[in-house]
Amino acid sequence: MGSGSSREPPKHPEQQHRDNGPFSEAAMARRADKIRQMFPIATTADNTSSPVDYTAFTPPDSPSLFTTLPPELIEKTVNHLDNRSIKSLRLTCRRFGTINLRINRVFLSANLLNIQVFRSIADHGFYRKGITEIIYDDALFYRSFDDQCVESNEWSSLSYPFLELSIDKNWFYTERDDHISELKNRQLTDRPGRPENVIRALQARAELSFLESWIYYQDLLSQQDEVFASGADAEALRYGLRRFPALQRVTVTPAAHGWLFTPLYDTPMIRAFPYGFNYPIPRGWPTRRAGEATKFDKPWEDSKTKWRGYCLVTEILAQERQHHRVSELSIDAHYLHTGVNCRLFQQRCQEYLNFLSVLQQPNLKKLQLSLNVDGQERSNWPAFRSGLLRNALAEASHLEHFSMETNWDANYYRAETLPPALRSFLPLDHWTGLRHFRLWNFPVVCADLIRALSQLTGLQSLELGFLSLYPASDFELLNEMRDSLRWHEWLTPPRVDYVVPIPGEHTQGRAIWLHEAVANFLYYGDTNPFDTATRKVARGAGIIRDAYDPAFERPYDY
Repeated sequence: MGSGSSREPPKHPEQQHRDNGPFSEAAMARRADKIRQMFPIATTADNTSSPVDYTAFTPPDSPSLFTTLPPELIEKTVNHLDNRSIKSLRLTCRRFGTINLRINRVFLSANLLNIQVFRSIADHGFYRKGITEIIYDDALFYRSFDDQCVESNEWSSLSYPFLELSIDKNWFYTERDDHISELKNRQLTDRPGRPENVIRALQARAELSFLESWIYYQDLLSQQDEVFASGADAEALRYGLRRFPALQRVTVTPAAHGWLFTPLYDTPMIRAFPYGFNYPIPRGWPTRRAGEATKFDKPWEDSKTKWRGYCLVTEILAQERQHHRVSELSIDAHYLHTGVNCRLFQQRCQEYLNFLSVLQQPNLKKLQLSLNVDGQERSNWPAFRSGLLRNALAEASHLEHFSMETNWDANYYRAETLPPALRSFLPLDHWTGLRHFRLWNFPVVCADLIRALSQLTGLQSLELGFLSLYPASDFELLNEMRDSLRWHEWLTPPRVDYVVPIPGEHTQGRAIWLHEAVANFLYYGDTNPFDTATRKVARGAGIIRDAYDPAFERPYDY
């Protein structure tokens, strides 16, 4: 799934000093006017400086109407509030001051505020006992155009020597501009009046000035440097593993920031951003933007620093295995074109041994793995043929849930050589208790996939997405699944989610989900949701969803 547009390289820095340059007052005024035109808001009072808040008037000496409600009604109402609303409610009166927040996960990254909040919860006598998940945000802030793109873009400081590895104002400006365009593009096929879109439009119209954003971003970089030097995030993680007795899940992701004004996770750092803050959204891991057929293909030892958070988390989980009972590990690219460099599995190294040690935990039940497979198709897929990946996965013999996605994209790459059979690097024969299987963005032979699925005799759910099928198509695969697997004869057949790209659209995170149509075909004799002639999804057969915007949902009818 992809998004965005092909970008021009930043202009020469000397241009920023001209009177009509992008940083002049006149240019900034034109920019603000352009954004207002891009995101019109139909309101009687066009006040975009801050979120709108309407509060009913009550005399100052009157008791709160809310406090007069029956206790059971108050409790039910509070149960529907998010933590931000609960915090506000706690400030209204003493009665509500003791309401507990609902905190079951904590966030960590190379940011001082995230670390401070993480440690505060770890030290709290009540809240620490309810933590079940640690999410490590592995998206490091970039310093310049080169810092962001030199490994995955055709432009570099060699071609443009005025670009230095330091914060570059022209790059910063270009990124802000790109994000505004991206936000608009994501709304083009959506309802402008949808509440979530209105909230984002208000932030866009109230965009923080370039100078204010620049200064704030520099502070974020300074904090990141300070954490690098001190290792405070690593120390906090070790501490948390010993302080959270109910901890079950650890997630490492480069996608926490999501898209402009649409974060995947509201981490303490992101919640503290100034209103309208537009900044170069970090990914951390080498990530391909939509419309860019770029690749990252470097040996693990030469590139592992780009996966700092992944390396840190797996190392500490391995070293602290006597002090935690983590049963779920998620390395989650969350539908971005990225993942951990799969060349980690071409030769034994310390990071591989750490991964192996984590998978040897006897209580590990769930594993999600996102891999960068750039270059594998040109060299016969050595990371999948070395045996290291299979040997490591075989250690997790009690897995109930396995997920693997890669950054493979058939729009840009052709499988010069296909990967080996699934069962040669996935130890399906060891996973006798596997109940949930997920495979995304991977080239696979249709008959091989059918053989692999036939081994999963206890399967309860299956998710297949964006597969490059050889030599067949989605149409033939579904026919073969129905005729060969015969799941319709099971007492409780597995739930099947089948996901395909939206024709002509490359918005990252969006796709057509075909659960109902596929279930009706596999189990109830309905027609195949893919057209017999075109092999494309039939109109009305699926639902378009956005992985970064849960409220976005509409039928596929075009």
